[in-house]
Amino acid sequence: MARRKLTDRTLKSLKPAAAGKRYDVMDVEAPGLGVRVTDKGHVSFIFAGRFPGSKHYTRREIDYVVTLIDAREAARQWRTMIRAGVDPVLVRERERAEALRSQAVTFSSVAEIWFKEKLSTERKGKDVEREVRNHFITAWGKRPIAEITDLDVLAIIRLKKQSAPAAARTFWPICGASLTGRSTSAATISRRHPAIVSSQRRSSARKRRASAFCRMMSCSPCGVLPSASLTPSAPCIKF
Repeated sequence: MARRKLTDRTLKSLKPAAAGKRYDVMDVEAPGLGVRVTDKGHVSFIFAGRFPGSKHYTRREIDYVVTLIDAREAARQWRTMIRAGVDPVLVRERERAEALRSQAVTFSSVAEIWFKEKLSTERKGKDVEREVRNHFITAWGKRPIAEITDLDVLAIIRLKKQSAPAAARTFWPICGASLTGRSTSAATISRRHPAIVSSQRRSSARKRRASAFCRMMSCSPCGVLPSASLTPSAPCIKF
C-alpha cells in the first residue's frame, strides 16, 4: 500500500491498475483518507479505519465526494464519528434513504391526501380544491414538498393578485394548510404580502373603532353618549 501526499496533480497522474486488479494510495496529510484506482483508470476516494462493530481495519468508499478538498473534509468527519462510536457509512445510508423519501413526497401527492381527508368534509372544500388544482398543483405538482420555499408561495400569490387581489388574500391560508409543516411559512408570507397587509390594517382599524365605541358607551350607566369627548372620563349628558 503506497502512501504519498495527494494533490489534484497526483490524482490525474495515477495509472490504471493491471487487468482485473486495483490498488490504493493513502494520503499522508489526512489520516485514513486514500484513493482507489481500478484497471479502467477510475479513481475513487476511500477511508481506512476500524469502524464500529468491526475488530479489523477496513476500507470503505466515500462515494459522495468528487474533489480532494471535499474528501479531506469528509475524512475528518468520518474520524470524528468513528471516535464517537458512530458508523459513518450507516449514517450516509440513512441520509440517502431520507432524501429518496423526500423526493417521493411531492406536493401533488400530499395535496390529494388533504383533499380526501380534510376538504371532503368542509362546506367550501370543493372551491378550495379547485383553487389548489388550478394554481398550486399546476405549478408544483411533481416537486418534492420539502423543496417548496416561501418565495415559491409568494410568487403564486403575487401572480393571482394581478388579476384578483381579493382572491389572493385567501391563498396564504390555503397554501399553509396544504403544505405539510409549512404553516409557519404561510404566516410569514401573510405578514409580508401587500394585499394581506392592507386587509389586516382595515381589520385592525375596524377593531379599534369598535373598541372606542365600546369604551364610549361604557362611560355612562344608562349608555348615553358623552357630551364632548370620546374618552371614558368625559362627562355624560344628564336628563
